[in-house]
Amino acid sequence: MPTIKRSLTRPEQLDHLARAKRMCAEGVELQIREEWLEAAHSMEMKAAGVDAEIPQRRLEKSRSLDIFVAGGPVSFIFDMPGGGAAFAISVRLVARRLVILLDWAMTTAWDDQIVPQAFFDERIELWRLGQRDFPRSEVLNMRIMDALTLNPGRMAEGWLLAVGLYPMPEAFHHGMTVPFTLALEDQYGNEIRHDDELFVDRSYKPKNKFVPRGSSLYDPDETSAIIEPAFRPNLNRGRVPDPDAEPLKTPAVRKEPESEVMASLRKAISKLANAD
Repeated sequence: MPTIKRSLTRPEQLDHLARAKRMCAEGVELQIREEWLEAAHSMEMKAAGVDAEIPQRRLEKSRSLDIFVAGGPVSFIFDMPGGGAAFAISVRLVARRLVILLDWAMTTAWDDQIVPQAFFDERIELWRLGQRDFPRSEVLNMRIMDALTLNPGRMAEGWLLAVGLYPMPEAFHHGMTVPFTLALEDQYGNEIRHDDELFVDRSYKPKNKFVPRGSSLYDPDETSAIIEPAFRPNLNRGRVPDPDAEPLKTPAVRKEPESEVMASLRKAISKLANAD
């Protein structure tokens, strides 16, 4: 069964680049991308023990994807009901060249175990994250999981939804902004990173499902909070008599005639009693 190799190792990248250079030297019209040359030069320098960094401006110019994050309360972080924090990032992804996005991740200063959420039920129109609902058609998670392909000049807009292992620190109050780093992986295994900020939303307050019991047997709060049952079973079987109706007459009991054997036995007992 054929397999699809989505990225090359460092030696493979250098081999392909060397082959492309030889083809150019032999007269083959072949354009080698500038970012490939810079990446190969950086790898060669690092392999030789030289710390060589590509200037940030060149990196920005060679990017295959531009990432824009909606600011203000549009992209936000909020507490999950059962603990942890949820992240909802509204993004616009614009491709400069053909790019295939295979995965994404994000980190914060307090949590590097943030997991993108997967939603597999295509039958429902709203996908839920914590206590919030998001239209299925606007969520990018599953599209990236299925290899989101963007041709040059094309863009994708929507939500990136994730859940962190740790809750927000108490120092982050409602309305503040906190920094985070977003990283998307392309078909070559490259990470396209973007730093931005999220709005802290603490407007959701979980409701207590259980009312605490009083500590005393005669606690006034507890005695006043006694709830009468809404249903009481009727323990009376049969028809319930009407109290306003006339009293019912007890029917006379019909006596059965006494048999000869019982009559003889009764007479014998009477004679024995008289004899004593």
